[in-house]
Amino acid sequence: MLKSPITQPPQNYECPFCTVVAGVDKDSVQTKQQDIVFQDENVTAFVSSATWPNNAGNLIIIPNSHYQDITEIPCNIYLRVYELVHRLAQVVLEAYECEGVSTRQHNGEHGGQDVWHLHTHILPRWQDDNLYERSKERREQCESERLKFANVIKKALENSPVNSQ
Repeated sequence: MLKSPITQPPQNYECPFCTVVAGVDKDSVQTKQQDIVFQDENVTAFVSSATWPNNAGNLIIIPNSHYQDITEIPCNIYLRVYELVHRLAQVVLEAYECEGVSTRQHNGEHGGQDVWHLHTHILPRWQDDNLYERSKERREQCESERLKFANVIKKALENSPVNSQ
């Protein structure tokens, strides 16, 4: 595997997303097992621990294997991540009755990456939600907030025709 030319994580970095994939809840990791809305042998999706004022319930999709960023992930696994992004974007639109979605995938510190495990966000969007103007208003969601959104997405995923794809 090639080493990324992008900024490297701090020395002795313990990846929180690898902890989630391993099925472990740790006090040092915000995301808990109850936040997971989908998991198979290649990919995992969960409600993000971070939220913005008008865009709560956003999801994060990750490969189960640790790849730091876009320069390290094999194309076949990257495709699996984006197949799930495609599927869950449709579910988010239906479940939240939002007017659109945005996806984000950051690479390197100067690209906005803050967890050193490749991940893609799906954010629910509404007219005039000012997501990008309010990016500094990011806050952590408590476990009960995340659980509420996880349950909505899980139910929508079970009932969605895209579930069979």
